[in-house]
Amino acid sequence: MPNLQALAKGPVLLLAQTPHTVHALHRLVPATRQLPVIAVPHNRADGSLDDGSMQLGGAWQPGAVEHALTRYLELSPWWLGRLELARCLEICNHIRNHIRNHICNHIGRLELARCLELAVSF
Repeated sequence: MPNLQALAKGPVLLLAQTPHTVHALHRLVPATRQLPVIAVPHNRADGSLDDGSMQLGGAWQPGAVEHALTRYLELSPWWLGRLELARCLEICNHIRNHIRNHICNHIGRLELARCLELAVSF
């Protein structure tokens, strides 16, 4: 994994489409501890791929590769949707923080004015 990270032109993360939790994945594949792991919803049908080709001597590899490529192609729309959601959340958080700061400043000024009124009335 360090070689992969060294060769990368940017941040590296692992999209894991598996029924296992990230914790279990770290236990099963210790190298995954070196990367941020994003859990991708898995397809429950993936657990029942045995079409008879898994038997001893069966040519299961082409089917497995085709299946993996299909799942890989499905990741792009899912990942782009998550990125868009993250961008929207960042904007929403910025707006919320701006509004909160504005309200706090306004309340702070009102509180200060009230304190000054009390101080003058004594």
